[in-house]
Amino acid sequence: HIKSNYIYFNIVKDELNKSDKELEVNSSKNEKINIKKISLNNLNYSYGKNTIYKNFNLDLLSNNKFFLWGDTGSGKSTLLDIISGLNISFDGNLILNDEIKLTHENINFLRDRVSYSTQNPFIFEDSIKENIILFDHSPDTEKLNKILKITKVDEILKNKKIDLEEKITEKGINFSGGEKQRINIARSLYKDFDILILDESTNSLNEKIEMEIINNIIRYCDNKILIVCSHNFSLKKYFSSDLCIDKSKIN
Repeated sequence: HIKSNYIYFNIVKDELNKSDKELEVNSSKNEKINIKKISLNNLNYSYGKNTIYKNFNLDLLSNNKFFLWGDTGSGKSTLLDIISGLNISFDGNLILNDEIKLTHENINFLRDRVSYSTQNPFIFEDSIKENIILFDHSPDTEKLNKILKITKVDEILKNKKIDLEEKITEKGINFSGGEKQRINIARSLYKDFDILILDESTNSLNEKIEMEIINNIIRYCDNKILIVCSHNFSLKKYFSSDLCIDKSKIN
């Protein structure tokens, strides 16, 4: 299989090398800049014949904590992919701190400053610790321990009578869906970020634990941009701002 797809491996390799070079150049230009504001100006996005966004404007500021909600298929995940720099196939402007216009050439700067957690976490076969720190050769122990408490991963360890060196088996079958989500959120928090996005990433947790973790994250993300997307409308009361994506009003 590898041999028959060798040409495609090379294409991916070339693209990754190109992205690394672009990231190095643009990061050196903006390495001292923290994202305090991200703006979407006159966003237009269509999927096939369906208009998802038309002349859409949005400002996201640090210190604001946003609760994103709306019907299934309304475009919430599309919006999050655009804000995080994963989707750049749109018309309009994406601007940082009122001065940096993001383009194909510098989009990696945004991607590097975003931490994104989804409802289907990727858990790989290694220790719990490595799944969180992602092979950081000089891990910040104090930071890690704080994050374990914020996400209640420490309770997983206590209840299972295991430690951080416990191996996660293939596809994480020795952990429940909610436990894997907590490990994944811990990974997102461990990364240095200016923008944290949680897209239904607590939907497998019971309501009590979910609310406790969300409140912990809100406090942890002081001076950061936090966006939480959830169908659990009871979480809305904990956020300073909410954004409803109403598909019927897009056009």
